[in-house]
Amino acid sequence: MKMRYKVEVGSFCTRYVKRTVTIHAKSETEASEKAINKFIDKEMQLVSSVDPGTPQVDCIELANS
Repeated sequence: MKMRYKVEVGSFCTRYVKRTVTIHAKSETEASEKAINKFIDKEMQLVSSVDPGTPQVDCIELANS
């Protein structure tokens, strides 16, 4: 069963960026990987962002259902 996780992902590239995303995953590990991918996707959609840096998970917790 997939759980809902709230994951904070941050990265320093040309500026510091921190996003909180909600992810549906079977484990914290899967949620962490999906959150980093979502972070990179969101950053690459910005016209001003060329390099998303090296994102890392700062916090992960089960989200309220």
